Amino acid sequence: MRTTKSLPIREPDTFFRAVGTCAVGFLWWLAVGAQAGELSGVVLRAGQPVGEAIVYLDAVAARRTAAPLPATVEFQQRRLQPRVLVGFCGGELILQNADPLLHVVRVESLSRSNGVTTLARVAMPYAGFEKRLALPDCREPQLLRVVGENGEERQRSYLAVVPHPWATVTGVDGRFVLGALSPGRYRVCVWHEQHGVLAQEVKLSPGRPLTVALQFRAKP
Repeated sequence: MRTTKSLPIREPDTFFRAVGTCAVGFLWWLAVGAQAGELSGVVLRAGQPVGEAIVYLDAVAARRTAAPLPATVEFQQRRLQPRVLVGFCGGELILQNADPLLHVVRVESLSRSNGVTTLARVAMPYAGFEKRLALPDCREPQLLRVVGENGEERQRSYLAVVPHPWATVTGVDGRFVLGALSPGRYRVCVWHEQHGVLAQEVKLSPGRPLTVALQFRAKP
């Protein structure tokens, strides 16, 4: 005898509670999305744009992704590239060699209190060589430097290691964008290899983008 399996029947009150929960969740998502703001701007010195500057938010609660993207520094045509980049706490630093010759690099931590500390030395003997290093699982931004050795000390890359996604590097036009920010007050920090550091307090209103100009003071 052939039987037909009955479809499960959901009780009406349970069904409406589920729909109501989904509706509330959807409305909450819309509200959060509507309130999320964007902070953009330009970094300047003496009225001129400053490229390759690291822009990040200070004292922000960490919101690390499950799988942070790695930061990659490569020796290519005897040059370390890129000059400046951003990595994430708990992620990886990938060192690569694209040249058919030996390169040796040194990874350093730069700190005002502890000075320069060597974290690793890596010999990269051939093209296609790759070495993965674990970045510190930090709670505050840190600055690392990758330096060439054996006569290549002028080759350097600077890596900002941050515990949240609100960090970027300015383009040649000095511009930057930090998105998906909740309303509130923030301290925007900027670091540049030659011009030093600066910080500015900003206030982001719900659902309204904010554009700022961050100005390095010209040295006398």
